[in-house]
Amino acid sequence: MLPSEKLPSSFAFLLAPLRSCFTGPTYQTFVVLFCGFLSCVGDVTVTGMLSASGYATAWNHNRAHRFFSRASWCPDGLGMAVLDLIVNRLLPADAVIELVVDDTLFKRSGPKVWGVRWRHDATSTSSRPVAKGTCYVVLGIVVNPAFLRRAICLPIHVKLWLPKPKAGKKAKRKVSKKADKNCPTKVAIAKDCVLAVADRYSDHKINVCGDAAYMSQALRKLHTNVTWTSRLRSDAAL
Repeated sequence: MLPSEKLPSSFAFLLAPLRSCFTGPTYQTFVVLFCGFLSCVGDVTVTGMLSASGYATAWNHNRAHRFFSRASWCPDGLGMAVLDLIVNRLLPADAVIELVVDDTLFKRSGPKVWGVRWRHDATSTSSRPVAKGTCYVVLGIVVNPAFLRRAICLPIHVKLWLPKPKAGKKAKRKVSKKADKNCPTKVAIAKDCVLAVADRYSDHKINVCGDAAYMSQALRKLHTNVTWTSRLRSDAAL
């Protein structure tokens, strides 16, 4: 029996709007891993989620790992579905949508891990603040739930950022043109995510906040319902 058949009706009703983002089999895997995510104690890994769900002996572990590497589902659609849940249940009808953008380094290594690079590590306490891992641009929405005394930020979009590849002097121009398309900047990634939200909620005012890294000329063309607040760069021309 799948966890969806054991879940309380209120919890199953909450997950129902997300079903359209998956196929039938991948939705079943999603529900199992999601239940394992809530039940997992300690580091939340794929194997840990499967074990916490109680399906470690019933399913092959490849099914859980394949969900993130090869399964057919839409991460962007899932982010929008989660956004709809948050806006409809945690925000007033005419509320301003407050978005926050930042990036985070996930320390990883290995020859088969996609996107691993040496990057700046803001959390490092050593004299050389670098670490090897993958960098993700995260877009979250700020809400003030009635059951909390403070505001919280709930992530809705997570995008992998890849730096532009290095090239020699002869192939520098060709590589740069391809890199602009295949390796967009962090600001460009954040802008695309924000514009997707703005298109979906064109009748809402949207305020975006980020640090100095998320301010560039790419933000000149934004929707009329979008404002972008950031700290000025040290080399900004006024």
